[in-house]
Amino acid sequence: MAAPVPLPTWAKRADAAQRPPTQPGRRLGTRSGTGATCRVLTATFLGICMAAAMHDCHASVDGMCTGPPPAEGAGDSGCGDDSGRTDDGAFLIDVTATVHEQMATWGATGECGDMKAYARTLVADMDDGEPCYVSQLSFVVHLGTHIDMPSHFLKEEHDAGNHAEKVDLRTLIGPVLVMDFPAGSNVTAEALERLSIPGGVEKLILKTTNTENGLMHQHIFDSSYVGFTADGARYLAENTTVRTIGIDYLSIARFDELVGAHVELFKKKLMVVEGLVLDEVGPGWYTMTCLPLKLEGAEGVPARCVLTNAPAGYSGDADDALWDHDEL
Repeated sequence: MAAPVPLPTWAKRADAAQRPPTQPGRRLGTRSGTGATCRVLTATFLGICMAAAMHDCHASVDGMCTGPPPAEGAGDSGCGDDSGRTDDGAFLIDVTATVHEQMATWGATGECGDMKAYARTLVADMDDGEPCYVSQLSFVVHLGTHIDMPSHFLKEEHDAGNHAEKVDLRTLIGPVLVMDFPAGSNVTAEALERLSIPGGVEKLILKTTNTENGLMHQHIFDSSYVGFTADGARYLAENTTVRTIGIDYLSIARFDELVGAHVELFKKKLMVVEGLVLDEVGPGWYTMTCLPLKLEGAEGVPARCVLTNAPAGYSGDADDALWDHDEL
């Protein structure tokens, strides 16, 4: 078990009023509304934490949510609620990209192939007289918001059968620190040294200019995205306590160092979460719940990821953990 984390507090930012307020130690509560109530449960296990959220939703028979789907990164509860927050300040932010046929997919033609777009086909259609609708999906597993397993780039891990069905879910559930990574650099060793990641942090999400530039909402792959260099990945793996790293585009590694950066992370068994939608997420502590599909034999897998209130004691001013922009 890692030593207790030196706890930074919320950053003082001009847009602080637009961020979900952190309520240390408070459980997600209830919010009453007209019509049915939708329960959104996020459970972290093995002593990490547990929280339950009750949010309004568009009413229907037996409490099923029938409202519009959650907006990407907009703090939606997943039940059509406008904010995903309860009256007592609890919140749930869906940081998952919506999967659709126009979304960007990995665009490399050469290293790791040309990944085909998502496609959904109706194999049973009530308009054709069938008693139900049935969809069949075709997509690469490195689609939208997803995790990478070490078997993605390490043959020995692939041959050992260490695939998505064996992922340790404890690496994807629990306290996570979101840090702003400023413009002007890929994620290099020098940049991470300046960022000063606090000791004891095990789960880290970097919000880069990929979010500012809206890359996760574009329909065409953009190879100019911000990602880790090989030396940056090596620095993170060898000089910090981070075991899970997330980023806001389709690859953790910069386009020109795709293999090297991935290998440096996977040699040290880091968990990688790619394609997070962080538009409405400010810097600070949250609880992350990121649940991948249990796909046998897959070296990567799509996941549904949400951020909720930080556990008790994990909130406050994050100035200690933010980049000193004057040093750029």
